[in-house]
Amino acid sequence: MVGAIDYTASNGEPSNPNSLHYMGGNNQYEAALFNVGGIVEPYDNDRSFPVFGFGGIPRHLGINGVNHCFAMNGNSANPDIVGVQGIVEMYRSTLPQIGLGGPTLFAPLLTEFKNYVQSTMGMNQYQILLLLTDGVIHDMP
Repeated sequence: MVGAIDYTASNGEPSNPNSLHYMGGNNQYEAALFNVGGIVEPYDNDRSFPVFGFGGIPRHLGINGVNHCFAMNGNSANPDIVGVQGIVEMYRSTLPQIGLGGPTLFAPLLTEFKNYVQSTMGMNQYQILLLLTDGVIHDMP
């Protein structure tokens, strides 16, 4: 599984209880990570998953502009995070440092996913992209 989390402004500010990123308890993105990841994780031998953010300003990585595909752990050469719990912990710890931006662009993320899939060819692995998003896609073509 490759995870991707939408940090565009249409998700709402994390301080707002109606936000998909609400920081006052388990939010909808965390629930999706646990629900889907909990099914997929036992099938992955090393329980290690590449996870990316998109559409946000990843200040925790020293980036002050919108980025449409960034490794959540800050390591683009090895974006893996161990376990679903590890993904949620990384999400929670970095969320306050990621500014919400936009627009919602999928092309950079899909290119990264394609490159990852191509790098695993011949390894007899299935690949799943868990793309957590809302709103309108601005680069549909």
